[in-house]
Amino acid sequence: MDYTKIRELVKKYWAGETSFNEEKQLIEFFSSADGCPQDLMKEKALFKFLGEESHVPDSKDDLTTKLKHVWEHPVKTAPHKSMKAWRSVLKYAAVMVPLFVASYFLFLDKHLAQPQEPVVALDTYTDPKQAIAETEKALMLLSKNMNDGLASVEALKLLKEVEKTPKKK
Repeated sequence: MDYTKIRELVKKYWAGETSFNEEKQLIEFFSSADGCPQDLMKEKALFKFLGEESHVPDSKDDLTTKLKHVWEHPVKTAPHKSMKAWRSVLKYAAVMVPLFVASYFLFLDKHLAQPQEPVVALDTYTDPKQAIAETEKALMLLSKNMNDGLASVEALKLLKEVEKTPKKK
């Protein structure tokens, strides 16, 4: 075979444009070629390896028959001892879970049937002036914290604007 044609096929192979038959031609050429140009030595090792190691079936029927065989004749395995232990645990759990659920709802119904006292909100301050002063103090603290947070946000916005400006060379 001509080396120029082989070089073209190798270029097509590296571009990912070869067909299966063209790859077979490359594998056959490199596995049978004794003398090879220096620029194709890397490809020779690759295609020689692919020729020795690849066992691609020629048709889809081989795979189909293998899958049918596996589907029709599944491998039967014996259950493990740990599965037997889990079965006994699951038997007891199947009995206990409904009992716990039923007792929970019985307790809940019994608890809900008892009258509950209404919740009454109590004032914390008896003097209205003291209550207003404490409210103002709490609002001032909230305002200070909000202003500190907004200052941080403004600094971040300024930093982003600086990052967006084009740099002079």
